[in-house]
Amino acid sequence: MNAAAQNVRRAVLVDDERLARQRLKTLLASHPSVSVVGEAADLPTARHVIKEQRPDVVFLDIHLSPGDGFDLMPALPAETAVVFVTAHAPYAVRAFETHALDYLLKPVHPDRLATTLQRLGSPVKKPAAQDQRLAPDEAIILKSGLGWRRFFLRDITTISAAGSYSRIGLCSGEPVLLLRSLEEWTRLLPTTGFVRVDRSLIVNLGAVQRFDVKHRDEALLHLQGTKTPVTLGRVAIGELRRALEAPQREN
Repeated sequence: MNAAAQNVRRAVLVDDERLARQRLKTLLASHPSVSVVGEAADLPTARHVIKEQRPDVVFLDIHLSPGDGFDLMPALPAETAVVFVTAHAPYAVRAFETHALDYLLKPVHPDRLATTLQRLGSPVKKPAAQDQRLAPDEAIILKSGLGWRRFFLRDITTISAAGSYSRIGLCSGEPVLLLRSLEEWTRLLPTTGFVRVDRSLIVNLGAVQRFDVKHRDEALLHLQGTKTPVTLGRVAIGELRRALEAPQREN
């Protein structure tokens, strides 16, 4: 295989509209750096094609029938880049929260597509901070070192600082380690239900089962689905106690 062939990115197009797939395929045909190796109009077909082809990039429509493009994310190999292609702009924030490579609005403009393809050979940059928070009942999909993980916000028990990373504790399954700071999570999480109890820990109040205070400098926090309690210090004890008592004061 020559060097030029090695640099060609293999792409799969997933869109339930045949004409939309054809238009995107026509636009991509003018870019020798990309080769379309498969297409799918629904999720089952998309999973099959991606499993067989293991593409470098998937151009993924968000609105599919049944379900949506986010339902496909857990099936993607960790090394596969994702470009969302949709007519619905409000999905941009949620899409970028999956660490997607890019987000294209229909109808796709040739110049905008060219910009996206230039990014294929570059590291994905984090988007600028957005002012839109996640909904309390929202399902999110995040990319960890092991691939894509999908879960609901209510499944999160804690978010703890781990150097430049954050460790996402879940009610079931292993924690997820992500390159995202607690400051970013504070801006993204709903304004109620989650509380930052100290510099290194965010707690989901809905996951708290028991809160045992040993003395003023130590407490054990028992959380849903976890066997080992979280040890809290004096500052965290005070913040968590105020957060747990707040609804009682409002009633």
